[in-house]
Amino acid sequence: MKHLIRTLAVALAVMMAGNGCTNVDDDRAFGSCRIDLTNISNWTIYGVNGLGTYRYFVKDRRLPSNFPYTATTYTGLGGVLLIDVGVGATQPVAYEMSCPYERKKSVVVQMDDATLEAVCPECKSRFNVLMANGMGVEGPAAKQHMGMHRYKVTATASGGYLITN
Repeated sequence: MKHLIRTLAVALAVMMAGNGCTNVDDDRAFGSCRIDLTNISNWTIYGVNGLGTYRYFVKDRRLPSNFPYTATTYTGLGGVLLIDVGVGATQPVAYEMSCPYERKKSVVVQMDDATLEAVCPECKSRFNVLMANGMGVEGPAAKQHMGMHRYKVTATASGGYLITN
């Protein structure tokens, strides 16, 4: 029954996103973001390829550990969640990892591999990052119509992507 309710909530969230719902609060300042994956080699190593594949970028925690962070690399307040939401073709989307309800650098969402939702370990809010643009689907963030902040992901001529705010 819980799975059915969650499925219905996700379907409702997708319908609302498709209808241009404008009352989701996802526009808060979280800090600078700039991750350079413009080189196809870097994209191949550090990018995402395949529906639901994801990666965390957190400069001060050195995630991924071998990523070539530079002085001009910024990963927002709590980090960046990069996920592929494309069906049939790569479509990367980047989100701020700090929970929009908690708004603390130390409280960041983690992906639940079973549901492919981002989950806050503190307030237990759940966010649909795969189909509903990071909209809150459960917990206090959902009750307050909060969604995860999205960063810009721009395709480049060299085959990679640049993530900025």
